[in-house]
Amino acid sequence: MDTANYTFEVITGPEGPCLAVGDAADPVLRTRIAGPKPWGGGRTIRRFTVKRERLLDALGVKPETLSEGPKARSTDPPTSKTAALRNKPRAGTQRDRLLSAVASTARHGMTAEEAALRTGIRLNSASTRMSELLRGGHVMESPDTRKTSGGEQAVVYIATAHSRVMQDDLVRGEELAAAHGWD
Repeated sequence: MDTANYTFEVITGPEGPCLAVGDAADPVLRTRIAGPKPWGGGRTIRRFTVKRERLLDALGVKPETLSEGPKARSTDPPTSKTAALRNKPRAGTQRDRLLSAVASTARHGMTAEEAALRTGIRLNSASTRMSELLRGGHVMESPDTRKTSGGEQAVVYIATAHSRVMQDDLVRGEELAAAHGWD
C-alpha cells in the first residue's frame, strides 16, 4: 500500500501567490509549480497534505507507469528514495554529466536546454534530470532567466554550494592522482 504524502502550499511573495508541491516527509524537496517565484522566501499561507495514491488517481495516472528517477528499490521506504535524490550522482550518469556542466559555470548557471547542448543529452531527458537535481538539492533556480532557442524564457539553474564543493574536491582529487600516477 502506498503511504507517501505530498504537501501543496500556497505561498505569498512580492509578485503574488504561487503554488508549490513537495514530499510531506521532507519540506526541502519542494518545487514551485505555478505562479511567480516568491523572492526572499515568501510566506506559506495555506498548506494541504494529499496521499500520493489519491493525487495520482485524481490526475488519472497509474502508479506503475511512473519513473522514480534515481534508483531505489520499490520495496525501499520513502526515506531511501529521498536519499537517492540527495546522494551525489554516480559518475558517468546523465545527472552527473549535467551537474558537472552546471557547476562548471559557477554563478552564470545554465538552462536545461543549454545543459542539454553542452552534454549531448536530449532536452527532454536533461529537463527530467535537472528536476531530479533540483529536488535533490544539487542545483537551485537562480533569479535569472534566459531565452531558449524557441524564444521562451527558461529557468537558469546554478549548482548549490555543497555541489560546487563536491565538484571542486573531485577535480582536486583527479589532479592529485594524475600528478602522482595513481589510478
